[in-house]
Amino acid sequence: MSTQTNTAKIYISLDCLLDMRQGALVLLDSNLAYEITTSEDYFTREEDKFTSPKYGTLSKELLARLLKDRADTIVGTSLRTKMHRFIKDLIKQLKDQAHNTPYHTAIAVEVNTHPCLLDSAEYEELNKTLRKLLGEGFPITLIKKSEDQLTYQYVKDNYRCMVMYDYVKWMNLYDKEIKKAPLKDTCFYVPKLYFGKPPTAEELQELARHNTDPFAFMSEAMTPLVPMQFLPIALYCVDIPMNRDSYCAIT
Repeated sequence: MSTQTNTAKIYISLDCLLDMRQGALVLLDSNLAYEITTSEDYFTREEDKFTSPKYGTLSKELLARLLKDRADTIVGTSLRTKMHRFIKDLIKQLKDQAHNTPYHTAIAVEVNTHPCLLDSAEYEELNKTLRKLLGEGFPITLIKKSEDQLTYQYVKDNYRCMVMYDYVKWMNLYDKEIKKAPLKDTCFYVPKLYFGKPPTAEELQELARHNTDPFAFMSEAMTPLVPMQFLPIALYCVDIPMNRDSYCAIT
C-alpha cells in the first residue's frame, strides 16, 4: 500500500524570530534599549508599552511607525528571540501527530521578511542562521508578502500553522472571510499581548471568578473561527540570560 504525502507548512513572521521591538529601541537610543530590555518587566509584559524613569513612556504610535518605516534598518539592530525553541518543538509535534495516520507528513517552513528589504548578504546570513537554529530535513523558504498579499484564501490553502506577532492586523483585514468560512485547519500561535485596550480590573475579577484568564478566554472564544494558542511574550523577546526559561514556559 502506497503512503500519501501530506505537507504541513509553517508560516513565521520575521518579527517572531528577531526581536524588532528591541531593535527599534536601539535605533532610538542604545541606553534606553538596554535599560528596558534587561528588565524583568520586558519579558513578562502584556502590552508593548515601554517606560523608563529617565526617558518616560515611549508612544505606541511612534514605535509602530518606526517598525513600519525603518524596518530595513531595525532588522540590522535586532537580536534573535527564543522563538526557534518553540518552532523546533512544533515541528516535532507535527511529525509525531502523523505517526498514527496513513500519511507521510513533510514539514516546510516559510519565513515572511515583510516589510524588510534584505540585501543578498543579509538574505544568505538569515538562511544560514535559520538552518542552524531549526535543524535539517525540511525546506526553509524566505518570502516577502504584505497583509494584502497574505490573503485569507492563501493562508487557508497553504498553511497548517501561523506563528505571528501582530496577528490582529491580519484578523481585522480578513474578518468577514473568517466569519463566513472559519479557518479550522490552520492554527495561529500568537503572543500573550494586548494590542488594543487591556481589560479593566472589574473584567479581570469577573474572569478570575470563573477560574480563567483573559487569554484563555480569548482562545476559547476564537476556537469556532480560528484555533489560536497564546504564547508567552518571552518567546518573542531577545535571547539573553535575563530572559529566563521559566518566562517561556507554555501553560
